[in-house]
Amino acid sequence: MSGRNESSELRRLVWGWIAALVVLAAVVKLQLAHPVDEAVTAWLQTWRVPDLDTFARVMTFFGSSPFTLAVMAAMSLGWWRSRQRALVRVFWRAMILGVLVEVVLRLVGAQWRPDTTSLPHATDLVSRFELAGFPSGHAFRSAFLAGWWCDALQRRRHA
Repeated sequence: MSGRNESSELRRLVWGWIAALVVLAAVVKLQLAHPVDEAVTAWLQTWRVPDLDTFARVMTFFGSSPFTLAVMAAMSLGWWRSRQRALVRVFWRAMILGVLVEVVLRLVGAQWRPDTTSLPHATDLVSRFELAGFPSGHAFRSAFLAGWWCDALQRRRHA
């Protein structure tokens, strides 16, 4: 019975997360947060120095696809070896679901990156995906891994 309760709770969490992303996408699409974005960007520009730019570029590596896939493979291998195969399946399903949500939000939201000089044609889905700045793929992947690391640490502490 507890397995069903956990599964039901997980489903509610996933649907709540998706609902929150849909609301956030609507806020972005309607440009309701645009004045805040501009104010924060202007404020950040006052702090811009070469050392911080270098630090930011280094930090983005931790949200890159190669880093994420390498860490996911290592985590999966560790769980697989410890016979937590169901956890591996949930882990990869969660990532796939997250990527699908990211793709849909990028294509529907069409919030362009600041360095976009010309908008892609509506039928050029690859360019639309690559030029979309919302949601950030690096931020998604970093948050995804951080959440799983926190969960893994909590599981280990309670084991």
